[in-house]
Amino acid sequence: MKKSILRILKSGWTNFSRNSYLSVAATAIIALTLILFLGLITLRFLTSRITVALENKIDISAYFKTDAAEDQILQIKSDLMSQPSVESVEYVSKEQALEQFKSRHAGDKLIQDSLSQLDFNPLTVPTGIPAPYPTGISGDGSVIVGGPEDNGGSTVGSAVRWTNSGANVELLATPVGTVNSSAKAISTDGSAIVGWVAANSAPSQALLWTSGGFQVLTDLAGTTGGSKALGVSSTGSFVVGVGNLSNVDQAVRWRTR
Repeated sequence: MKKSILRILKSGWTNFSRNSYLSVAATAIIALTLILFLGLITLRFLTSRITVALENKIDISAYFKTDAAEDQILQIKSDLMSQPSVESVEYVSKEQALEQFKSRHAGDKLIQDSLSQLDFNPLTVPTGIPAPYPTGISGDGSVIVGGPEDNGGSTVGSAVRWTNSGANVELLATPVGTVNSSAKAISTDGSAIVGWVAANSAPSQALLWTSGGFQVLTDLAGTTGGSKALGVSSTGSFVVGVGNLSNVDQAVRWRTR
């Protein structure tokens, strides 16, 4: 048995050596074919995974007028749930949204005092998958700002401003190409809103909104991981936040006036 195996190996090597160029070419073609086949399988697998991941990241938020009837809202929710492409729908009433906002800012005396002075609910009715949440309120409680929850995930959403007049809710303007934005704070006098925007996979960029529009705040020299504006002074003259230098967040202060 051993001699037979050795004889087969010897014969194979002899034939391989005798036609070395042809043998090498045939082996290379087979190897390339296998590599190409495995590459196609891998590409198909990755494409499928990426497609599923993108589908799971699509979040939509909708806002109803304050005079929208409850039964109409619930009917819309039911219609959305009947769609095969919709995984879940969460309806948050105005009252629930306000309670969530109060709970989230339970330790902020300014926000609590401002809300206590109001005789109405300043939040519009949101329904979404998931909905943005409020992050800041002006001194007199007339304007509230917010955006997608920044919980380390990949939620995509838009910076929002709620007011007690007109349509009651509006998306804040952002630079062309923006796919994600959030308003994080508003000045006491309501003249300035700060937050951040991001385009596709690009790093976030600190942004300032005023009555004149939006202003991109300058990054620190050497910033590689983007920046975010997180707080603003009472009159909007100073903005504070973070800038990422070599994967390390650094405190930043911008002077706007």
